[in-house]
Amino acid sequence: MQPLRSKSSFLIIMAFMSLMFAALNAYLLYSYTESTKNSSLKMLSLGISRSMMQRSSKLALIGMTNDTLIQQIDTTMQSFFDHKSAVYFSSPRVSNKVSAMKQEWGAIKEAMTRYRRNPSAENRAVLLASSERYSETADAAFFALHDNAEAKRIRLFVILGGIIFNCALIMIIIMYTKTAVRDQLEHFAYADPLTGAYNRRSLELFTTQAHETYLRAGIPYAITLIDIDRFKVLNDKYGHKTGDAVLQGIAHQIRNTTRKQDIFARIGGDEFIILQSHVTGIEAHKQAQRVLAAVDRKRYSGKKLRVTITIGTAEVKKKESVKKVIARADRALYRAKRGGRNKAVFL
Repeated sequence: MQPLRSKSSFLIIMAFMSLMFAALNAYLLYSYTESTKNSSLKMLSLGISRSMMQRSSKLALIGMTNDTLIQQIDTTMQSFFDHKSAVYFSSPRVSNKVSAMKQEWGAIKEAMTRYRRNPSAENRAVLLASSERYSETADAAFFALHDNAEAKRIRLFVILGGIIFNCALIMIIIMYTKTAVRDQLEHFAYADPLTGAYNRRSLELFTTQAHETYLRAGIPYAITLIDIDRFKVLNDKYGHKTGDAVLQGIAHQIRNTTRKQDIFARIGGDEFIILQSHVTGIEAHKQAQRVLAAVDRKRYSGKKLRVTITIGTAEVKKKESVKKVIARADRALYRAKRGGRNKAVFL
């Protein structure tokens, strides 16, 4: 169960991180969308302030004053420097131009005041020059803000692509997790979750198939029963955790010693069985002896425990059922135990 748990934990972490990243991208998308929309409004405000300044200057040149218009320009100019506008004018290129506009507007108001007091040609020229500088600066600020808005639009597409990628990644992780869980559950339906060996249900299917092949084509098979010596004593002395580690270690040794096509199953607490096809009893017995030696060489559970096994092997005979073959293998196992354990007997 541990592989499934660790894999699922990793996938959950990946899905959570992807979800958080997608949420961050969604927030950035919203922020940039609002920023781009408000940038358009600020560009409109720049254009309006330019028009109002030109109108105010023209009125001053013909000897008229519109204090309401001047107040509107002052209010618009002030709005360029509040905390909301700071987001849109944060670029040095834009903020420098807007600051220059404010200075030029101050110069225009001074020029209009002087011209009202003394409508000389010199003061007229100063007012016109100030108005022209304001218009040029406002145009430069407009285009700088426009360039910023275009750059934000490009970033919007990048962020949108990131959101789509993360959503797709989350879907892939979900589908992969479902597949992994399903495969693992299917595996546990026919395998022992502790050792990874086949379970009794699977063994019955394989032995039935092997026996039918024997009856139909005469291909022999052999059954080998394996019992861990004094496992209950070991389990009581060292605990179930150590007992489980021993079971896993012995199963690993057996699996590495048998052929790939052999069926290795766990049929009880400390009992295993090997089903071998296309072999004679003698060949199966020789392999049982190799398994016996491999298990005896190994030390288990990090405690350097020496654990041995006892083995009984039987080959199928004519007119014999699977149950009878297993019964003979069990008698061979019993004979090996009576002989002192850590032995392999063929019957």
